[in-house]
Amino acid sequence: MGKTRKTRACEFRPLKDSATGQSLNVYTLYGKETAVPVSMPNTIVLKGKHYQIRYHTKIFASRRVSDRLAGVIVFAHQTIILEPELGLPRMKHTLYHECAHAYFRELQESDSRLNRITNSQEEAICDLLGSAVQDLVTNNPSLK
Repeated sequence: MGKTRKTRACEFRPLKDSATGQSLNVYTLYGKETAVPVSMPNTIVLKGKHYQIRYHTKIFASRRVSDRLAGVIVFAHQTIILEPELGLPRMKHTLYHECAHAYFRELQESDSRLNRITNSQEEAICDLLGSAVQDLVTNNPSLK
């Protein structure tokens, strides 16, 4: 059996804001930007703020292979990045999950008790909300 090559941190490239060219603190490992998939939006409005939605393969939270993401919201740049290779149902669930982060962040700003919630607890809450919204929209066609 041959050896597997270890991925080096220098092989990860930071994604950049398409308008300003600033780093988004999200990385890619040989991924590429893709066109907006059919039935998916390229912008959304959350609490009056317009968010650009980008579709990029192989996204990571850091320069480590173990930090692969299905999606991420970058508040400072009002951008949501989704992994387009997930398939439509999973991509929609990930979009709902990332939107839940935006609502959760607003709640945290208005109620300081929510600042005690850990990152893993926030992820679990946003997963629950993402699943709930997807279930609601899927099972109630009039809401689409």
